Amino acid sequence: MITRQELSHVLNSIGLIDCPDQLERVRAEISRAWARLDVAKSRKFHIGQDVVFKTRRGMVEQGKIVKFLPKNIRVKISEGGTWTVAPSLLTPA
Repeated sequence: MITRQELSHVLNSIGLIDCPDQLERVRAEISRAWARLDVAKSRKFHIGQDVVFKTRRGMVEQGKIVKFLPKNIRVKISEGGTWTVAPSLLTPA
């Protein structure tokens, strides 16, 4: 996610934003857009579905969807652990 300072710098450098209120409205709208994308992506999955995802350390894990959370999906992997994963990181197996 882009930080407020990074967003401010980019928008100021191209002359789009010069007021903190405008910057906050742009940041909030970007956050809402990302949330809508995640919700749309999570609708493509169902409980019990086999999925694959890559961890932060680059390992590929495979598991089954066990629960939908407001922003993420809980996946039980074959080794017995559970992961909370963003829908955008999941791929059907």
